Amino acid sequence: MSELDTIDNEDEEDFNNALQSELWLQLWGYARRHPQDLLWLSVCAIVTAAMEISYPLITRSVVDAVAVEKHSSVLWNYALLY
Repeated sequence: MSELDTIDNEDEEDFNNALQSELWLQLWGYARRHPQDLLWLSVCAIVTAAMEISYPLITRSVVDAVAVEKHSSVLWNYALLY
């Protein structure tokens, strides 16, 4: 990698950081005018994050339960969780 490539990458990162901060300021200005929408967006983000976390945890429990029980009858309990 040449010195010129390093300089270009640093300049690009500075530009991207400045652009992102301007974008976030514009978004914050919009969000302040719509607090109810921002609240619902936050609630949806939290619920989505919780659901995303639950899938691998349920899958881990299914694999562990089937490995211990050695039969698939316990799968119906976990199917209801999904």
